[in-house]
Amino acid sequence: MPDRAPTLSIHARFARVVVAAIAPLLLGSSPCFAAEPNASRPYVSVLRAHDANGLEIGMPFRDVARRLRLEDLGGGQYSARERGIAYNLEFTPLGRLFRINTEQMIGRFQPDYTFGRQLTAKLTAKYGPPHYNSLPDGIASWSGYTHLRFASGQVLPREIERLSARLTTLSGEVTLHIQLLDFGVLLRDQALLNQGPRNRGADVATF
Repeated sequence: MPDRAPTLSIHARFARVVVAAIAPLLLGSSPCFAAEPNASRPYVSVLRAHDANGLEIGMPFRDVARRLRLEDLGGGQYSARERGIAYNLEFTPLGRLFRINTEQMIGRFQPDYTFGRQLTAKLTAKYGPPHYNSLPDGIASWSGYTHLRFASGQVLPREIERLSARLTTLSGEVTLHIQLLDFGVLLRDQALLNQGPRNRGADVATF
């Protein structure tokens, strides 16, 4: 089992969420437009809990690898399966967990209004009330926004934290899908990696 920080690649599905805030921060990309949290308006999480089945957002890669038998998918992504739950995970370049996707088959039944309320109550007890909820036919979601300062000096709101829950049914089998992600973890690690090269660049610039 590897015990190292994986290399990160941001995929299109995430870029659609916070295009200006996240994708431009990738080191080695060109062009590169940096964004950083606005220190005068620190982000406060909208969630009561920040884990899925005990996997905590921000958890180091080595700790996750001790819990799960990880399969390297490339680009900082890993998959695993434990106790009937399938995981798809993504790590920052410094090896911290910032995205958790889970899929769990929960039985053969018709998800009705009563089940929607039961599932919502269970989610609410752990994470707090959803900001939007159309379970069982649709999605329950939580979204947290913060202000990011871009290289231009503009400070703009961007989604930084997300939790969603939804159901799918195939051949009568109901599957629960959970996604939990925190781009703040990624931003902080990107900023740490960028700090040294950025400062050295300022030092060696001559004119």
